[in-house]
Amino acid sequence: MVQTNLTYEELVEHIYEVTEIDRNLFDIELTYKITTMVEIEPIAIKNSRDIVSFFTWQERDLVPLCVGLIKKMENMLIKDK
Repeated sequence: MVQTNLTYEELVEHIYEVTEIDRNLFDIELTYKITTMVEIEPIAIKNSRDIVSFFTWQERDLVPLCVGLIKKMENMLIKDK
């Protein structure tokens, strides 16, 4: 169970630790999708205010937290021709 008073940075750190995702290889993207009468896109979590909104929805309905992985580009050099 995750504490509901975490900041965005604390939640991201917690996810890296629990999942053992290598932060040197991947950034993580957090989203959640609420159930409404109209189909809507997943909602991105980008800051601590978004975390509060997510946990508010969690109190009403069991909304899953989705964690996406974005592979980091290592030392990518673009050469001009």
